[in-house]
Amino acid sequence: MNHYIKIFLSFALVNYILIFTYDNYYLSSLESNYLTESRDQLRQYSLDLRSELSSSSVARETNGDQSSESILKDKTSIINRWASQQNIPSQIWALEELQVDPDILSELNKSDYIIDLYSGMGPSAYVKIDEKQIVEIGPLDPLYMETTSYQPFFIFLIILVNGITAGIHFYLFRLKSKKIEYAISSLVERQHLSHEMLGVQDVLQIIAKKLIVLDNYIQDIEQTNHQIINDQRDLMHAVAHELRSPIARFSFALELVEDSNQSPEDSKLIKDMHDSIDELEALIKEILSYSRLSHGKMILNYEAVYPIDLITTITARLQSLYTQQEFCILNDLADIELVADRRLLERAFINLLRNAARFAKNRVNITLHGDEEQITVVIDDDGIGIPPGKRERIFEAFTRLDPSRSRDSGGVGLGLAIVKKIVEKHEGEVTVGDSPMGGARFSVSLPLTSKDE
Repeated sequence: MNHYIKIFLSFALVNYILIFTYDNYYLSSLESNYLTESRDQLRQYSLDLRSELSSSSVARETNGDQSSESILKDKTSIINRWASQQNIPSQIWALEELQVDPDILSELNKSDYIIDLYSGMGPSAYVKIDEKQIVEIGPLDPLYMETTSYQPFFIFLIILVNGITAGIHFYLFRLKSKKIEYAISSLVERQHLSHEMLGVQDVLQIIAKKLIVLDNYIQDIEQTNHQIINDQRDLMHAVAHELRSPIARFSFALELVEDSNQSPEDSKLIKDMHDSIDELEALIKEILSYSRLSHGKMILNYEAVYPIDLITTITARLQSLYTQQEFCILNDLADIELVADRRLLERAFINLLRNAARFAKNRVNITLHGDEEQITVVIDDDGIGIPPGKRERIFEAFTRLDPSRSRDSGGVGLGLAIVKKIVEKHEGEVTVGDSPMGGARFSVSLPLTSKDE
């Protein structure tokens, strides 16, 4: 509220100064000049008219006596002609008909002419023709006619000064708002805010205080999230490592049992138990791999990789596992070399191709293409596809779109999460969409070289 009061007072003060200057200096100066010019002009008119009348009187005396009526007509004609030449109104009055201030009449009796600058209609001069007749010269244009001619300039001056005042306020507001913009940028970049950094007052002070409260709240959330992530990572590591010991003992015990005589039923049971142990070990490896990828603990070993060779090797290995599906490679790449961690990249494409083969009906297509900066590997299948609303979730850890699936068909939900982490480690991008074959399409784009190389 104080900010708006200051703005109102500043505009009120500026306009008061303008009006005060206009009334007490500009109008006073204009009135003084106007009265001086009017006095000089009317004095000159009076003397000129007196001169014209005197010349006419001398002419009449030369021509001889004339009647009073003829003399009056001559004077009237001279006065009208003179007024027309000077382009100024004039009128002959009988002395008793003249309605002026008594002081003016008194002065007129003592002088041949008198000037009334404060006449109601405007400055006028009264010239005595004889003892009974008076000529009124004027009135001149009153003062307000002069002042109105300057009003457009004064209005323009008021608009200009108020515009400058508004501009100054806007400039000061922008200076303060830049601190708020800087504070918001600092929040985005997660830099700590302080009152000294903002240093704003008035209307923006409330926003500044709210930003500092928001910054503290975000910091608390970040600290809590970091603590949760660290606790989750430690828990995953602890559980994974602690499970390895009993699994190893269990596996060793099964091997001892296998050495003894067994019935066919026992042999099948032992085999199922070995399979379960293998699944547990694979799960532990997945959890540890995802943990290392998620928390930056894994160092990439860069080397030259030929994408077509890598994909060909992987599909040949998977073909023996998924005999019902056909893997078809469409290669639009020349001998393009990719700089990457071969082991991690192989892991990512194995996960993608196993996922495609697991849900494909008959066929999986792998298309490779690229340019001078990156390569793209597109994997299509003819399965059931992925609903649009669930496509982003499939890259989250432990996410399975169909919880009723068995592990044989659906996994534990870490495969695609690991793919996303590996691709991001290589500064690439993985996306999912609809395939022309009717199923899902996974696209992996990878730069040919890495900044961390």
